[in-house]
Amino acid sequence: MDSRVTAIFALILVASLLKPALAAPRVFAQPPDVVPGLGRELLLVDDPSGADVIVVGSGPVPEADAPAVISLDAIPRDVEGVRIASVEEGGLHRIEAPGLSVGPISRRALAAVSGGSVLAEFEDGFPAAVLTSWRGRPVVVLAFDLTELSRSDPDGASELALYLISQLLPPDPALALAVVSTAALGVSLLDRLRRPRLPPIPIPLLKVVVRDPLKSPIRRRIYQLVVSRPGISASDVADALQISRASSSWHLSLLERTGLIRSTLIGGRRRIFFSPSSEREALVNFALASPTRSAIYSLLRERGPLCIREIARSLGFSTETVKRNVDVLEALGMVRSRRAGRKRLIFVESDGE
Repeated sequence: MDSRVTAIFALILVASLLKPALAAPRVFAQPPDVVPGLGRELLLVDDPSGADVIVVGSGPVPEADAPAVISLDAIPRDVEGVRIASVEEGGLHRIEAPGLSVGPISRRALAAVSGGSVLAEFEDGFPAAVLTSWRGRPVVVLAFDLTELSRSDPDGASELALYLISQLLPPDPALALAVVSTAALGVSLLDRLRRPRLPPIPIPLLKVVVRDPLKSPIRRRIYQLVVSRPGISASDVADALQISRASSSWHLSLLERTGLIRSTLIGGRRRIFFSPSSEREALVNFALASPTRSAIYSLLRERGPLCIREIARSLGFSTETVKRNVDVLEALGMVRSRRAGRKRLIFVESDGE
């Protein structure tokens, strides 16, 4: 066997033997009993300056440079990408993370997330734990009271805390060695095939969690509403389903990030459509659902090009009403306009020059 290949397998063996010998991550918890059972897999320390991760259930976040898991009542105001819209009291909510479902808790925050990564959600889809940054250090902010969770579900609180802490720790050295070894093996094989030599760059191993965005009952209802009413706005969704505007916006943004819906700014309001492939048809249906726009569009098809005043005079509308609806039709690409002296002539594209 090639000596380089032998060395590669030796490295992999060393990596597998090294992992059990690695020191447990050092965690500073405030208060110390905020998450019961942490000591079984982590080394609890008394000094935050020597900790790998800080878990804060209450009080100010220690000034140490270590990354932190920060409970609801301790979240600093200047955390990036997360804004606490309101705090809900009462009700029972479970928290879901990859392979975990813990709780319940009765007090939670409704958080608006504009940056970072959502690591855990409430069962209705609101973010429960968000990985972001604060003053240059990575933090996980919790939209719930970690102390309450530790009382209602001690084992679940420990498992969730371990998962969140793992997201803040650097990559496992043993795993890194194994990845480097695998990359080196690839280089060796390429050499043997007389292909151009590549540098042995380790390939990062990413943990990818695929979630079903329609698993949440409220998101299923929102998606079904968008399908049945293309062109609906976030506020219309909130009113139709009797949910808060913040909840509506959050779920719609999640559905859009996963590609199930799309949104377009029309007439100053963001309108939601359910499918890129049918967006054009949905846009036309939305535009012509308005009797005013339908009348304007029909007139332009029959007699265009016309200016705003001519359309208003023919249909008996005010010029302001005509201009507003023509702007919507033009934004949707259903009509076009061109200047003829001081007049703005509006026409359906096939009626143009």
